[in-house]
Amino acid sequence: MTGKWVRELEEAISNARAAIVRTSADMDALYAGYARGGRTVFAVMSKENALDGYMRRPAARWDARRQGFTCPDCGSVIQMEFMDCGKRTLTDATPEYFRTETRANRKCEGCGAVLWTATTAEEQSEWVRISHLGYVHSRFAYLARDACKTAAAKKQLAALLRE
Repeated sequence: MTGKWVRELEEAISNARAAIVRTSADMDALYAGYARGGRTVFAVMSKENALDGYMRRPAARWDARRQGFTCPDCGSVIQMEFMDCGKRTLTDATPEYFRTETRANRKCEGCGAVLWTATTAEEQSEWVRISHLGYVHSRFAYLARDACKTAAAKKQLAALLRE
């Protein structure tokens, strides 16, 4: 269907360019063509791609004084739950706790604030997304070495460690 829309837009509107957008890179390339000038540009996206949402990263911050990850709203140290000999125990959250968004790490237990925030690929953050691994805190990147299984992930982590 999207291919049909592209064809119809280019036929119906003179000096127009239309393209199917599936990724942010596609949108960047289309925008670069628009910025070079002169033509009206249409981005066509399928309903399924439009419903995919947006990229999110952890919003928790490392507090060196308190030696823990804190909520961006209330400032309390974030706790995570684990089972120790069949008993539920709470401890300070580790960087691995925020690799991917889960029901457990979505909200602060203290104030209910969301611990994940919208992000863009260009945004500078202390949290870095490593392919096939998830988010890694730049201060604790060395802890993720053993979790890297693919060559791409190892290469990204090595670059982060060099920085």
